[in-house]
Amino acid sequence: MSDWSLSDPLPSNEKEVANEGNENQVDDHLNIHQDSDIEGYTPPGTPPKRDMEGKSQPTDSQMEWRMNNLENALERHSDILDNHAEIIRDQTVAILDMKENIDNLNTVIQKLTEQIGKLTSELESDRRKSDGQPSDDRQKIAAKQAIITDKCYRCNKVGHRAAFCPLKEYNLWYCFYCQAVAPHKGDNCPNKDNPKDGYRKPRRN
Repeated sequence: MSDWSLSDPLPSNEKEVANEGNENQVDDHLNIHQDSDIEGYTPPGTPPKRDMEGKSQPTDSQMEWRMNNLENALERHSDILDNHAEIIRDQTVAILDMKENIDNLNTVIQKLTEQIGKLTSELESDRRKSDGQPSDDRQKIAAKQAIITDKCYRCNKVGHRAAFCPLKEYNLWYCFYCQAVAPHKGDNCPNKDNPKDGYRKPRRN
């Protein structure tokens, strides 16, 4: 066994071996750089490229399975589109019906507005014409109500009954034959056979 240690210099023959090893590593490194310029060169340790041309083609059963899946997917999408189209059609019809109903309602409202405006104008015109006095229609209604309410057959006037007639106190009556107030009733009138013009047969209530 030799007495040489790590701290001692290498023997001359060992130095030559070490230098020779270093020179071989440098040469290998240079050769690698030179070889990398060669077309198709693959450095050591590089995984082989996948040969795409050699990739296996799908079988007929695989192609059929893929086509079936594609057809099923298209059919599902077609059903979804049909459902959406039907929903849109229903909504469109509902909107059109609603628009028609709104148009009809607007027509009715317009007619009612016109009628209310016309009635308001008539009432306002009637109010201005009357100016505190009843119109012809009102006079007719008031007169009719007065006739229906009270009419005295003793004096032939409106406003009281025969029991409260002022002629009762004087024992007088209105004679239709004489066309005047007289101290006798019509049945006892001396002019009964020869009545004055304007005679009308009396009617009692």
